Amino acid sequence: MCARNASALLALAPAALGLAPAAAWAEDLAAAPAAAAADGGLSPVVLVPLLAYGVFYVTREVLDKGKKSAEALHILVPDEALASDLKRQLAGDAGSEGLDIAFGKVAAKHSTCPSGKRQGSLGTFKQGMMVKEFDDVVFNEATPLRTVMGPVKTQFGYHLIYVQDRF
Repeated sequence: MCARNASALLALAPAALGLAPAAAWAEDLAAAPAAAAADGGLSPVVLVPLLAYGVFYVTREVLDKGKKSAEALHILVPDEALASDLKRQLAGDAGSEGLDIAFGKVAAKHSTCPSGKRQGSLGTFKQGMMVKEFDDVVFNEATPLRTVMGPVKTQFGYHLIYVQDRF
């Protein structure tokens, strides 16, 4: 298969499904012709990973299409009593410096999750990426934004959850 045809085929796959290609996808496509063998074909060393990435990308985009996204912070601790104590502490600290900042400081100090190093930030994630109990709180429209929710028990421990945004 010549490099030009492979690039065209791979470039059309997301568009045929109504998806915009990701930046990494576009970079891979731009690099593919440079890796073409002297006879005008793509080496299997280049073509196989490129096609595999394309299948992964298109599948992921199709499955995630229409799912809600959220941005949230959380604090993970091993027991419910500590989670409840931290929630009470946050209720008292929120007025002095703002709940976002107070939550981040408490997460950095107490969370057993690696996200504690990022002030509890989980970044942006899609519905279904977190454990069910966590997802149920984050993606419930009745859960108010920018409010400390929990403790929420999961297989990992007890979470305090602060949903920043849903979209």
